[in-house]
Amino acid sequence: TEMKIVTRLPPCTYTINPLIKTMKANGGSAAVKVTAEGTNCAQPSLSPGEDWISASITKWSKNKGSIKVTAIGNNSSVSRDGSLIIEGNTFTVTQKGQKCTITSLTPKSFAGPSSGGDYSFAFTVYPEDCPWTAAPNATSAFLHVTSGSGEGSGNVDYSIDPNTVAKSRSGKITLFLPTSGKKKNFSVKQAGQ
Repeated sequence: TEMKIVTRLPPCTYTINPLIKTMKANGGSAAVKVTAEGTNCAQPSLSPGEDWISASITKWSKNKGSIKVTAIGNNSSVSRDGSLIIEGNTFTVTQKGQKCTITSLTPKSFAGPSSGGDYSFAFTVYPEDCPWTAAPNATSAFLHVTSGSGEGSGNVDYSIDPNTVAKSRSGKITLFLPTSGKKKNFSVKQAGQ
């Protein structure tokens, strides 16, 4: 009988560099270098942990190569973390959140009667998970906000006190986004008696 001698090669081990990358809110890509130790190592396996991360091998030769990792845009104001498993190694992607902005005020100002009353204005913010506050400025004591905070696009309800003098008066309600520091003023002008 003939004996066959089978030589088993040790398994390949893979290392990656870098281990973590921060990406912009609008998305982007990063290059990861991969090195394998062993004989004629195969291309590394890629397993994204999140649906917003994708990856492809851009180069592989003689146990070395690179991988392109891509993150799609983040539609939230909150940063997020994700991972890609590269042949047993965890590559972490940290993606920033979108900066909160006020995209519109409707209307931008209001001319009210001397009798006062209850009113509102609409606004839109991006992204929709942005928190907001609304308050009259210090010199607008005749204005009162009844819906002073919330999250996402909506309405600010406010009331105007009656004006008991002949002279008209002006004031402002400030819509403020605390996470980004952005603000817009809604102007109110009230007629006199």
